[in-house]
Amino acid sequence: MKIMFDMDGVLCDFAYWSKYNHVINEDNSINWTKVATIGSSFWSAMPWLSEGKKLYNLVLDYRKTHKDIEIGIHSAVDLLCGKIGKYDWVKKNCSIIDLRNVKIDNCGNLKYVTGKNDEILIDDLEENVKSYVEAGFHAVLFTTAEETFKIIIKLIEKKNIDITI
Repeated sequence: MKIMFDMDGVLCDFAYWSKYNHVINEDNSINWTKVATIGSSFWSAMPWLSEGKKLYNLVLDYRKTHKDIEIGIHSAVDLLCGKIGKYDWVKKNCSIIDLRNVKIDNCGNLKYVTGKNDEILIDDLEENVKSYVEAGFHAVLFTTAEETFKIIIKLIEKKNIDITI
């Protein structure tokens, strides 16, 4: 079984982009063209999300007694510099993750296309979780480290629970 972490909003504090005021459009959306001019450092420099780091450490501790559990990343960004930056972030912050267990799709709500039956996706976006589950895979909506971890363990132990939201 693999536990696949989303990055932005789960492990990484994506809201840190607010320090780059010039990447915000008038409608408060992100101007991806301007983000691309910042380059890969936009992603590689993201700080940990405190609850994400707690969850990551809970999973690492769990793995000490459950060696059959692998850890990976399943994230999304359409920009090449974003993909490079995300790989750099993983290398710098999660060196225990084998880079072969890192998937970075172009679109988050299409993660289910590359989903696998032996994976549990942890994502902060309800629509990503819903599409993943509807495709027949396991996914958990990230809330707090403790609550998310409890659901992950129940899934691993194959207890009957509602995992979608």
